[in-house]
Amino acid sequence: KFEFFIDGAHIVECNEKNFHIAQSKSLFGNRFDYLNFFYRIKYKAKTCPFVFSNANIECLKFRHLVDTFLIRNFVKFINLTQDIPNLNSNINELNLINVYNLMLNEEILNKQIFSKLKILWILGQLKSIEIDLFKSFKKIKEIMITMFDFKHFFHSIGIDWTIYLNFDLLDFDYKINKTNKSYIINNFKVISCFNIDTNIPVIYLFPYEDLCIFKDFPHEKLIFIDISFDYKINCTCTLKWLYQYWKNYPKRTKNFFKIYFECMVSNLTCPKFDKLDKHCINKITKQNTKTLQDI
Repeated sequence: KFEFFIDGAHIVECNEKNFHIAQSKSLFGNRFDYLNFFYRIKYKAKTCPFVFSNANIECLKFRHLVDTFLIRNFVKFINLTQDIPNLNSNINELNLINVYNLMLNEEILNKQIFSKLKILWILGQLKSIEIDLFKSFKKIKEIMITMFDFKHFFHSIGIDWTIYLNFDLLDFDYKINKTNKSYIINNFKVISCFNIDTNIPVIYLFPYEDLCIFKDFPHEKLIFIDISFDYKINCTCTLKWLYQYWKNYPKRTKNFFKIYFECMVSNLTCPKFDKLDKHCINKITKQNTKTLQDI
């Protein structure tokens, strides 16, 4: 079970005194490179955030987080509404591994515990992402997403949650500021997409018909996307839109260059990106008109 003891005493109440915050002690010792919670753990629905006070952990891993009708087993932190001292929690990377039907929100990604988080990796299948979840996570540099089914992910969840990455950053004008490399390096964030290596992979190719799903991708907030699938992806207008500022990417993978060069030599006819809003409005109008005609 996901329970904690200090000096042999079972901690039941969630308060500062029980966790010795004033003495700068940590339940996990001085430092952990990896702290791994395995599959057989029964998580608590109301876990006290003070558990991670003064923690110094390079990579924290929670495994097998499931939220279904038959099984509900995922970590969920109590929301501390009262004024509390800085938890002084220093966790660099969080891995949520083999998640299923999980609603990613502040009850899981607690902003007090993970205030210094730089890398988040999610492997499995999400049900939703709280829209403004990442507004508070100013230090995060990379969100790695490994989904069983990326088509389901983008069609059901969308990308509205990406708008809150670098939310307070002034909009970046690539035409005017493209030579300001230091500013880009200091402020960019990457969304990295990896497919799961299975015998029967669910293939997603970022097709043209999904272009409007990505029309509000926050390029102007220095958010970059890196797609690293282990199957071939031909260039599409959707990929050209997502990769249009490739020269500004501080971090590039081999797959990134494969996709980019494929797009560079292609003769695709795409909508004008500066008029993408209008294109998508027209597309929705045509779809609605067709639906009415079919009734």
